[in-house]
Amino acid sequence: MKPMRIKSATAVAALALASFTFAAVPADTAAARSATLGGAQSVVVNVNFQTQLPIDDLSDEAIVKSQESARALLYKLANKECGLLTATIAKTCRLSGLSINVNMQNRNRGNQASNYLFVKSNARYTITLQDAPAKQ
Repeated sequence: MKPMRIKSATAVAALALASFTFAAVPADTAAARSATLGGAQSVVVNVNFQTQLPIDDLSDEAIVKSQESARALLYKLANKECGLLTATIAKTCRLSGLSINVNMQNRNRGNQASNYLFVKSNARYTITLQDAPAKQ
């Protein structure tokens, strides 16, 4: 069997960040609406991360290790997002939900079959917005 080929964590992180999407929507549940701190507006921010990894070794052990590595990357990205939010728009930030989906697909291109592990996550953050700058 061929050894498992996984790109470096830096390359995988770059792929995940390249496919990053962002959506901020007002909190729509009664609990979220009442979750304001000091009168600051509370919103929910949804962030999606996704990437794909080629897999050469199809043994059960290699697939399990690949899935664990991919999930660990998504957990790290989700953990760092509050830092980015508080550096830009948020006064406070809390990860309030995280879902991760991992699946493997075989892609046939010409005469060559390739196996890929596709990983996606949706992280939900509850933030309070920073105060608007004072008007001059």
